[in-house]
Amino acid sequence: GIRDSSTSRGLGDVYKRQALWTIEYRKGGWQKAHRHSDHNVKKISAVCYLTPADPDESAFHGATFAYLYDGQGNTHDLCYKADRGDVLIFKSTVLHGCYPVRDNKRVFVVDYFYKDKK
Repeated sequence: GIRDSSTSRGLGDVYKRQALWTIEYRKGGWQKAHRHSDHNVKKISAVCYLTPADPDESAFHGATFAYLYDGQGNTHDLCYKADRGDVLIFKSTVLHGCYPVRDNKRVFVVDYFYKDKK
């Protein structure tokens, strides 16, 4: 379960919770492309999907999209159609969003600060 502590047990010297929130998308709801952090902040984001994926396998209703940069000047597009219980973890600098939903959708988001290993 989720604890009230701001640091993860055993990982407190590496990870510290920065923020957590839920998003409740209503029919037609979507999320424009955004980041949770800039490149000067060391932070990761975890999105936990609380509702089932849209059953239409021919489309990406409610799917999460992201643009991944490979450091070589190339962009790779990702589209992830998550199901209930899936967790997507990524650096908070990743540009991402959500395509419009046909039914209500809920997600839980947690951002963590992190330190590089020494």
